[in-house]
Amino acid sequence: MRASDAGFTGISPFGYGQSSLRFAELWNYRTAEIPAPLLIVRLASKGRAFVTLKVKCMQFRPAIPADMDRIYMMGFDVWAEGSNEDEYLSGCRNSPKYAQGKWFVLEHDQELLSSLIVYSLDPENSVFGIGSIATPAQSRRQGHASTLVRATVEHFRRQRPDARFTLYSDISSEFYERLGFAKLPQELQPYADSTCMIHPADAVGLLESQQIRVPKYF
Repeated sequence: MRASDAGFTGISPFGYGQSSLRFAELWNYRTAEIPAPLLIVRLASKGRAFVTLKVKCMQFRPAIPADMDRIYMMGFDVWAEGSNEDEYLSGCRNSPKYAQGKWFVLEHDQELLSSLIVYSLDPENSVFGIGSIATPAQSRRQGHASTLVRATVEHFRRQRPDARFTLYSDISSEFYERLGFAKLPQELQPYADSTCMIHPADAVGLLESQQIRVPKYF
């Protein structure tokens, strides 16, 4: 089920596609409930396995202040760079870069499953940047980050159908290609150790023709 099918609706007073829609208006919406399959295996007395498919309901919503330390700690094992927990949290809490974006989370039963931040990079051309995608270690490899990225794109597109999303991938680009992102041509890649990608894939042509700019790392 798409987020839009579950009642995920923006409440901005502006109509779809109107250029006057401010970035701040994109935060005004009802929480999205995203059903997702939860596979439970029950062992019978004779040793046979019966598989029962149940459904758990995950929520996509903006982060609130009480979430922030839990969000920051999702990436501690990857981004701490030798800092202890207190030093790392202090750096995150006081980050000028983080203050410029808006955090979103995927949640189930008050457990945060994944998080990311969205930046407004080029409001005139509806270009947004997605960064700091992270999942707690115990919840990784369960599709939560993918679900969160899709829900984020869905939310922005409902209010700005022309919205485009860029990100820098420090992992295999195939992960984001499965979500509809495309790599920029090599000659447009600003960095050797991180791959710039854009969604939708056909927006690559806008970068090649310089109608929109290749963003710096964010």
